[in-house]
Amino acid sequence: MSDIAISVKNVSKEYLYTESTEQSGGMLSGISNSLSSHSIIRNTKALNNVSFTIYKGEIVGKNGAGKSTLLNVLSQITPPTSGVIEFNGTVTSILGIGAGFHPELSGRENVFLNGAILGFQKKIIEEGLDDIIEFSGLRDFIDT
Repeated sequence: MSDIAISVKNVSKEYLYTESTEQSGGMLSGISNSLSSHSIIRNTKALNNVSFTIYKGEIVGKNGAGKSTLLNVLSQITPPTSGVIEFNGTVTSILGIGAGFHPELSGRENVFLNGAILGFQKKIIEEGLDDIIEFSGLRDFIDT
């Protein structure tokens, strides 16, 4: 069995969006959006040919590094525009600061609660607990 958990090869993600431009002056000004403006369709590349390998048990990147688009693609919330992603095992992500955390529980209790909700056995959570705490940057406050 391979030690590779995720293999990402040449993944790109483009988003299309519309930009409205107002026409100025004249009789049409302010009558109706359909008469006084038009839309321009633009695209932006959020990911451009990203490739990497993640090994089982590895935690990737620092907090706040701006990896939301990549997490959305890896979590299959949104498909990549191009490229290949291969999974070997379970992949989960919590998107957004504070997502899924109960304010009346300690950080440690929240780790176990969220791990259980995601289907992880207590033993697996215990094995990764030190890495999770280190990644959080909250070691001094984990039992608060």
